[in-house]
Amino acid sequence: MPDIFPSIGIVITWFGPWPPWTEYFLLSCRANPSVNWILLSDQTVPANIPDNVRYIPMKISEWVEMAEKKLKCRIRLNHPYKLCDLKPACGYIFSEYLQEYTFWGYGDMDLVYGNFRRLLSSSELAAADVISTHSGFIPAHLCLLRNTPEINRLFTLGGRYRQAFAHPDYLGFDEQLLKFPVRTSSKNFEKDKTKIQQWDQKLYRITRSKWIFPLRIIKKQLINPFMTNRKTVPRDFNTILKQQYIKKNIMISHKTRFECDNMYKKQGITSWKIKWEKGNLFSENTGMKIDLLYFHFMLSKQNQNFRIRTPVNSTDEFIIIPDGIRPVS
Repeated sequence: MPDIFPSIGIVITWFGPWPPWTEYFLLSCRANPSVNWILLSDQTVPANIPDNVRYIPMKISEWVEMAEKKLKCRIRLNHPYKLCDLKPACGYIFSEYLQEYTFWGYGDMDLVYGNFRRLLSSSELAAADVISTHSGFIPAHLCLLRNTPEINRLFTLGGRYRQAFAHPDYLGFDEQLLKFPVRTSSKNFEKDKTKIQQWDQKLYRITRSKWIFPLRIIKKQLINPFMTNRKTVPRDFNTILKQQYIKKNIMISHKTRFECDNMYKKQGITSWKIKWEKGNLFSENTGMKIDLLYFHFMLSKQNQNFRIRTPVNSTDEFIIIPDGIRPVS
């Protein structure tokens, strides 16, 4: 009996100029013909876009208007990054673009993909409602969900989504709630976002017990308002999914399938290399060759020395290192 791989449609939103690594991102999409991407953006269609990437031109005002109409709630944002809070709602908001798929997903663009067919089995997808790419939580840089009305409305459980979407700053509703909101109105947004994420990680390590929160040394207005009411309804999408899994209402497949430069930094790894070979993605940075579903270069892209060499049409191998991305000649 043939192995039937279910249809998958992944929603990606990008506003502003295309990032310099876009061609590598699209190259890794092209190598996964059994997966489709829906790319929503206010930019012109990117060069060399593959057949399995559907480009839909959309202004950010149109995105927000469409979301408010479907969700029947207000959305406030000072920066496109705020839309990350709404990732878990994309299956509901953009259902008209996803009708043909068994699974839908959301994710980021600051990554390249490996081989979906090698890292995701048909039997795993058949048994799960949610596919996580980490063994401990549900990362927002790639998450797959079964495309049913019930699963697509999971984000509404607890009712906190209306408050989260109406708050102008990024709160981390899509993943794990940040202790500090990312102030999207800041003129130095990218720098502030990185700093806040670093603060949040450090604070998480020293405040695992509830008694220490909120810290008096932090100005009250900096504390994420969603963190002040800890004992009631779910505050973020990870919490919602965890509760539904415990109640046996959904099945989640947890498995770490990616690596990230942020992980390397935590482990003290400063010299690393990721290799993409004809659609397959490998890491050898922990002493063994690991097959990856994707590699996330969330920190490296902000390094001014991270340089992107333009791939040629015949590129079937490239490497990602701390200094950038380049084809293998």
